Amino acid sequence: MLTTLLRPTGGTATVAGCDLVRDPVGVRRACGYVARSGGVDGQISVREELVIQGRMYRLTRQQARSHTEELARELDLAGLLARRTSALSGGRRRRLGIAMALIHRPRVLAPAMGLRAPPPGVLIGFGFVALLTISLASLSYAPAMRVRTAQEFGPVINALTMPPMLLSGLMLPMALGPAWRDVLSRLTPFRYPVDAVRDAYVGSYASAHMLYGVLVAAGFAALPVLLGTRVFRTAGA
Repeated sequence: MLTTLLRPTGGTATVAGCDLVRDPVGVRRACGYVARSGGVDGQISVREELVIQGRMYRLTRQQARSHTEELARELDLAGLLARRTSALSGGRRRRLGIAMALIHRPRVLAPAMGLRAPPPGVLIGFGFVALLTISLASLSYAPAMRVRTAQEFGPVINALTMPPMLLSGLMLPMALGPAWRDVLSRLTPFRYPVDAVRDAYVGSYASAHMLYGVLVAAGFAALPVLLGTRVFRTAGA
């Protein structure tokens, strides 16, 4: 109803300042509706699908192509632009649906049921969280053994962990920011598990992000355990 697919039965409502009844066209321009599955024609490519969607929102052909390239980079679809939409996996089809909703740069995103994370993806996400928890807990032994008071421990551990955590794209994908920040983000180990969890939540279990995330998370979990144990034994605790 809030995307004007159904006419309101009563009352009033506005979306991005546009009245549902008096200005439905304005509502549709302000909204990006994420359908249950991306793509409406399995015989055309991802690029063609996005350009057509942009043209339907009255973008010029150049604008539609430009937005397509930008969204492909942001949503990790750049390598799939030439592929037919019918050949996409479920997770990639969801990404395409999101890209189609964002093609005209809407102010409001209206997701459908298809954005729910699949149960296997949620379990994989919990696995990554567990590995990172072990890593950080073990890594905290080293500074804990070297600070003089408990009050000093908090600022020290925050100074060590917060910058790489923020650069990992945990709060917002780094691809949406300046290019230099995206490059800097790739130097932090947390970036790769975060990308892997995002892929897991859209059902892409065999992606390169997933492989790199597993390798980095496993290695990053093992190393702090060894270092933390060594420091703990050296201190005689």
